[in-house]
Amino acid sequence: MSAIRWVLPYEVHPPQDGACIGYPTDWWFPERHAKGERARDFLVAKEICRECHVKSECLEYAISAQEMHGIWGGLSLEEREKVIRQRKKDGTLKLFTKIPITENL
Repeated sequence: MSAIRWVLPYEVHPPQDGACIGYPTDWWFPERHAKGERARDFLVAKEICRECHVKSECLEYAISAQEMHGIWGGLSLEEREKVIRQRKKDGTLKLFTKIPITENL
């Protein structure tokens, strides 16, 4: 049986020991145009990211995986889109790709 799997352009996986571990996940996935408490959660999440030792790996994963939601590596989707546009312009953008593989599922 044929399947599709992701091929990493380099050995990066979602970081498992980031500074965000143990905090509410929804802090990193605020609703668009959040107000009040949700907006404060967003700012707190970005502050936690700022001090994280795997921030750059987290960001690279999100860009490569084309994550469309949440804060990754301290950047929102809009901020990541700026990085992506610049990398496209520079020719340095690397994304995960899909290839067909054969394995018993």
